Amino acid sequence: MGPAKPRIFENSEYEHPWYEHAEEPPKLNKPEPPTEAAKKKAKFKDKTYKWMKK
Repeated sequence: MGPAKPRIFENSEYEHPWYEHAEEPPKLNKPEPPTEAAKKKAKFKDKTYKWMKK
């Protein structure tokens, strides 16, 4: 059952587009897995530590 209609529309033929949308099952798009390049680019790089050469 979708959301309750406001009383202003009870005896009216008007159908708000939201109620049509709410009746439909959601259409979900499965995301593509990340590429190796995307994984490498997203890898954490600690820029706070300064390496001192001996």
